Amino acid sequence: TGSDKCLDIINDSKDNKPIMANCGNYSGQYWQIQRTNKSGYYRLKTLFTGSDKCLDIINDSKDNKPIMADCGNYSGQFWQIQATNRSGYYRLKTMFTGSDKCLDIINDSKDNKPIMADCGNYSGQFWQIPNF
Repeated sequence: TGSDKCLDIINDSKDNKPIMANCGNYSGQYWQIQRTNKSGYYRLKTLFTGSDKCLDIINDSKDNKPIMADCGNYSGQFWQIQATNRSGYYRLKTMFTGSDKCLDIINDSKDNKPIMADCGNYSGQFWQIPNF
């Protein structure tokens, strides 16, 4: 979606669904990458939802939708941040969905909803993470 978009937690009544939004000084766009006790895995949190909410993957029949949920020992909340062949860009994977699924922005008319999709050489799976 370009460098002018950031992963954001929208300020609605649920406050739990990430989308791509115009970058700005919004607390839903301030992400904390927290080490875990599982080697190579991190938890992802935002200033907006607070330290007790983590980016998770909904455990349903599709197992592909990210959501902010209560932090716990859930495999959907353990994220790998893998370097790519593009300098400064990373792929995001969870323990829950495995190494074949990556956080992606689907190429549709809105280009704003992240999901877990088959990993590939798709621009929606290359995430810029400053100072990581």
